[in-house]
Amino acid sequence: LPGEAQIIFRIMEAFAKEYLANNPETSADEDATFVLAYAIIMLNVDQHNPRIKNRMSVDDF
Repeated sequence: LPGEAQIIFRIMEAFAKEYLANNPETSADEDATFVLAYAIIMLNVDQHNPRIKNRMSVDDF
């Protein structure tokens, strides 16, 4: 994803809307979908970015 926070926010917002539109049986709302997707990306970056020296712990998350 691009590095600028506003761009990432817009991409994630669009993803959440599209996900809910394509999965109407989901009981989550747009905010919950956004937060879950953002958390997954944050954890993925933390685990796989070689520039991060101190990995996030469960308590930090």
